Amino acid sequence: MNPLRITAAVSPSDPRVCAFTLDRSIFSGSVLCRNADEARGTPLFEHLFALPGVVQVWVAGDRVTVACADPQPWDVAAKTVGKILRATLTDVGFSPLGQKSVSTGDLLERVRAVLNSDVNPGLAQHGGQAELVGIRDGVAEINLTGGCQGCGAAKMTLSLGIEQSLRSKIPELRGVRDVTDHASGERPYFRGAGQSPFETTDRGL
Repeated sequence: MNPLRITAAVSPSDPRVCAFTLDRSIFSGSVLCRNADEARGTPLFEHLFALPGVVQVWVAGDRVTVACADPQPWDVAAKTVGKILRATLTDVGFSPLGQKSVSTGDLLERVRAVLNSDVNPGLAQHGGQAELVGIRDGVAEINLTGGCQGCGAAKMTLSLGIEQSLRSKIPELRGVRDVTDHASGERPYFRGAGQSPFETTDRGL
């Protein structure tokens, strides 16, 4: 087997999360490990959970996402994770034992729950709502309605509020995509360049 080529990318919305993309798929499905007890029996998970601060590891296709309890100096930590990936995946491959597979249905329900509890109450104050259309390749597709449809601040609302809220609660989510037809919005809360309702209240999410 040729040595793995790995690229690392820290989540732009959550410095506790870093995604490692490999040059090959290592698992046909999706599996999530939430603690050291679940990690037992799977060398990759065991070694990653032995690192300080690791609280969750998600494997899907060609990607391994590592989440920590606190922000990490990923310029250093990523090199350690890379060594673990090369050592464990080259020697024994990846065969998870006892971990629960994560289906698209699971992600759909979790994303909807966060939208309903953390996002939509704030948007409702501005006459808007965020609806989950679906999940494609780990990316949540969001449709904005009401005052958010056609709003000049929709892009900021998506990145500063919606994506940060979702990624902080669901770190295995790869991202958020706006699929709204903003051109057909009839009553946008802000016309033209505006201020996101999340800009001052949810920056720390």
